[in-house]
Amino acid sequence: MKSDGTAPKRLASGGRPCWSQDSAYIYYASSTDNTLCSIALAGPETEPKRIMKVALGGGPVTKNLYKLKLPATRFVFLDDFGEDWDAAWAVCWSRPAWWNPIPARHGAGTVMSFADGRADWWPWKDPRTIELMVKWDWASHGDNLSITQDANPDLMRVQKAAWGELGYTPKSGS
Repeated sequence: MKSDGTAPKRLASGGRPCWSQDSAYIYYASSTDNTLCSIALAGPETEPKRIMKVALGGGPVTKNLYKLKLPATRFVFLDDFGEDWDAAWAVCWSRPAWWNPIPARHGAGTVMSFADGRADWWPWKDPRTIELMVKWDWASHGDNLSITQDANPDLMRVQKAAWGELGYTPKSGS
C-alpha cells in the first residue's frame, strides 16, 4: 500500500490477524486450509509460512453463562502480565502446547477467576511448565507453538478449564 492509502495489496487470505511483538510479522488463520500462518511484512520472504493445523474457532465455545456446563471448573479470566506479546492470553485446544507466555505473577503460578464467581491460585507443578516459564525467550519467539508437552498436568488442567475438554488425545499419562 502506498503511504497515502491507495493501492492496497492483499498479503494472504484469512482472518484473526495478530501482529508479532516486533511488528515484522502478522499471524493469521488461513481461510483456505485451517492453518495458523505467519507472513513477513517486509523483505524477501513475504510468502505465508504455515505454522500448524488448527481448528478454526478453537474448541467448544458458549456465549451464555447458563448453558456452561460445570461453571466452577471453567475459568473466564486469569492474572496475566502486561508484557504479553499479543495483549491477550490463549491456550491451544487441539494440541498439547501453550500459546502465550505462561503466567507467573505470583511465584510459579497464576490466579484464575472462574465462571461461578470465585478465584483460585493455581501453582505450576510440572517441571516442564516451570522450565518453559523461566527459560523461554518470549520476546524473541513471540509464542510457544513449536514446543509440545504431552501429558503435562498443568497444561491439560488449563486447557480443560478454558475449553471444557481436550481437543486431542494425550500420547501418555492422563
